[in-house]
Amino acid sequence: MSNSEIHNKNRRTALKAGAAAAGVIVAPGLLRAQEKPKEIIVRAWGGAWGEALQAGVADPFTEATGIKVRLDFTEDNEIKPKIWAAVDQGRVPPIHVNWDTSTNATISALRGATVDLSDLSNLEGLLPLSKPVGLDGYPLVNTYAYVYVCAYRPEAFPDGPPESWNVMLDPKFKGRVALYDDGIGFNPISVIAGGGTLDDIPDNMEPGYEFYRKLKENEPLLGEDADFT
Repeated sequence: MSNSEIHNKNRRTALKAGAAAAGVIVAPGLLRAQEKPKEIIVRAWGGAWGEALQAGVADPFTEATGIKVRLDFTEDNEIKPKIWAAVDQGRVPPIHVNWDTSTNATISALRGATVDLSDLSNLEGLLPLSKPVGLDGYPLVNTYAYVYVCAYRPEAFPDGPPESWNVMLDPKFKGRVALYDDGIGFNPISVIAGGGTLDDIPDNMEPGYEFYRKLKENEPLLGEDADFT
């Protein structure tokens, strides 16, 4: 086996589902017995989310396969360049599976930091939404969808919860609004809040950009979970 073949084989093993959660379940089953790892490292989010992932996915996976799952709570935007650098340099990435957002996973796929999972047998049982749009094959798997929420302090809204995302533009909340710094999940909302429609996405994002320009005047805090809690 040539060095190139060895590198490609190891890369597939290490990056199975690179940024796709489904790889946690199916990857080891495809390996030969002598290649079965004792442990896989899965990047995830901590707190209640991590506890749910451990109880609902990791523990059942370990019970079914005998492979221990170790969760790494490094932030997604922090681990992403480390994965890319490892792939570019032919090294094994610091994690085996990246449980990530579809947006981040797509970016990694476009950089060639994932592998095609089209040969996995259990893909046939997934809903059509599981397949990524605009990409060849299955470089990632969309495992579920979730609702983007507007969290607020009840004491700041004594008359009831806010009825519009535009409340973030209110001058009285200057410096009191927090948003994720990468725009993931919120960009479609910004288009709607800016007066656009879903049909505007992605060809006409100007309503969203205009909303962001107004929001910038309110000096929002941009960061990750650790910055907000």
